[in-house]
Amino acid sequence: MNTRGAPDFLAFEAHDRRTRGVIAGGSWLMLLAGIAGGTFAMLGLTGRDPVTLAGVAAIAGGLALFVQGVTCAARWNVCTRTVGRERVDVFGMAAEIAGGGVCMALGGLVLAGVHPTAMLCTATTILGLALLRSAAMQEDVAEFAPTAAPIRASTLDDEGPASSVMVAVGGVVAALGILAALEVGPVVPMVLAALVAVALATVLAGGSMFARFVRRVG
Repeated sequence: MNTRGAPDFLAFEAHDRRTRGVIAGGSWLMLLAGIAGGTFAMLGLTGRDPVTLAGVAAIAGGLALFVQGVTCAARWNVCTRTVGRERVDVFGMAAEIAGGGVCMALGGLVLAGVHPTAMLCTATTILGLALLRSAAMQEDVAEFAPTAAPIRASTLDDEGPASSVMVAVGGVVAALGILAALEVGPVVPMVLAALVAVALATVLAGGSMFARFVRRVG
């Protein structure tokens, strides 16, 4: 009898469940941050202190990406073992952490009144680029789901649309950020519209991932 295999298997299963729980929690926070960012951006479009609300929305958008990146980083060793791959999209994870962190800092500068228009344009462009680069992480993170082949295949298929939306939105948002910096049109409304799009993408990404993982935790 193999008396050494059972403890290793049980330890792996415990790490696997913990990993799914961490990802479910991170996805939930990403969803909430996306909802908050979209709400503030839409309020800004109504003309109620648009610059301040855009700054708050930029912080929320950055937080949404930052949370997902940090969540993956926190369980990276277990995640790579779970999917049986030595390397996943590390650059995408780094883009989420770095891009999200920078956008939160820029949003803080907006609230502090430090060149708010320039900070908003920069934050919007960075958010768009971070979304573009991190879109591939959706399918990578989906692979951390339970190991049954039919479930994994279904998960990957379901995350395809979310990843495609992130790519499309990322390109549009980055373009809007650049156009706003060049003052091709009304700067603050363009930034706010871009932040609404970021919020929609993060809500879709976080919501689909949360729904995928939460019912398989435990």
